[in-house]
Amino acid sequence: MKKNKKTIKVSRYTFFIEFDNRKFFYNTLSNALNEVDEELFNCLKELKENHIGEEITLDDDLVNTLLKNKFLTENDEDDFLIFKSVIQSIRSDKQRLILTIAPTMDCCFDCHYCFERTKSPVYMSENIMRGITKFVSSMENIKQTNITWFGGEPLMAVPQMEKLYRKLKRELKGIPIQSNIITSGFHLNETNIRALQRMRISQMQITLDGMRESHNKIKYTSGCEDAFSKVLENIDLTTRLAPEIHVVIRTNLTKTNAHEYEELQNLIIERYKGKNIAIAPAFVMNRDESGKADRGNLFSHSEYPTYILGLSNSGIDSPHVRYPTRNITECAIRNPLSLSFGPDGAVYKCWEHIGNPEFIVGKINKDGNMSITDRTLFNRQMYGADPLEDKQCRECAYLPLCLGGCPIQRVQNKFYGAHNNHCTYYKGHIHEFIAEHIRKKEAGVKNLYK
Repeated sequence: MKKNKKTIKVSRYTFFIEFDNRKFFYNTLSNALNEVDEELFNCLKELKENHIGEEITLDDDLVNTLLKNKFLTENDEDDFLIFKSVIQSIRSDKQRLILTIAPTMDCCFDCHYCFERTKSPVYMSENIMRGITKFVSSMENIKQTNITWFGGEPLMAVPQMEKLYRKLKRELKGIPIQSNIITSGFHLNETNIRALQRMRISQMQITLDGMRESHNKIKYTSGCEDAFSKVLENIDLTTRLAPEIHVVIRTNLTKTNAHEYEELQNLIIERYKGKNIAIAPAFVMNRDESGKADRGNLFSHSEYPTYILGLSNSGIDSPHVRYPTRNITECAIRNPLSLSFGPDGAVYKCWEHIGNPEFIVGKINKDGNMSITDRTLFNRQMYGADPLEDKQCRECAYLPLCLGGCPIQRVQNKFYGAHNNHCTYYKGHIHEFIAEHIRKKEAGVKNLYK
């Protein structure tokens, strides 16, 4: 067999995984995972530890396979540019409009962890609906529109949602609209469910905060002593009336209620066996690493992966232990066609800012004209703290997985003195996550990404 002799190096994106006396290469850029023999494993590992390119002799077909899967490279910078080209293409996409729309900031709950501190009983007016519709219809080359209905509690404004949806559908003239909704589930009833069907809602995210007692301590409202049971009954109704809507139950966890996740997952799996429902843990996190924030009941960045892996080791499945996704993408905030609208016509770049006047970047009027009212803030969120320009991120092996982390957290660090840890939870734990994937795949666990 012909030999290939060239100067190559192990890619910065390549990790060496050892599991049950077996050897694997994993690459974060190509997302390839290959089992290899010990001789090749040790050869490349020695090269990587030397941190330099070396002249080695391997079979042509082996070299080509290793180069194709990005385990080997002639130049790390060229590999980074592959990643950069994909990200820049995503940011410049002019064919997909990504909207988050809050028809009201009203909400009957006052959850302690909610980033929306303003619960205003303002509902979207006809003029604002007209303005959003005209703005959308003025977009050229749009081939798809994605809408996330948000709040407040969007189900407290179903008439406004449905009216705006009809206006958008009429103006978009056949351009597909994909819709999802984020809700507490408290206001689901037959009337609202039928309205969601008419709006072609494909996915609904409903939040539960642990089992009954924990949930009811966080989500309570006048006239209902057991919001937990009411939400479950509402989910029952949704599965009967609208089985096509995929319901994702997000369980917000702190150290106070984290021990309840297994019980809650078992309850949901048993109650909705065969239904179009999934459940996943989410984490109310303390990302401040300055030591100034005393939020002891929240998960720190380092505790997050430890908890997830602990769940998996106990036989509790979750999407967090899936094989890393194949698709390179990033938060849409850096695309100019990604916008969030408040019920008063205020424009934001991030949905977590809806309702907070400090983060308004623009305003839309009844004629569909959007004006940028805070160019500094807009520029910071669109272009500031870019991981592609951050030397530490550019040289990080986790960048294709992490994508630089949450843009808003990065902006907070750079411009407002925050100390958020925005790195991926895989960082420092990639060997454990890949090993867990191998275990699950070989045990026949379904719904793995690879």
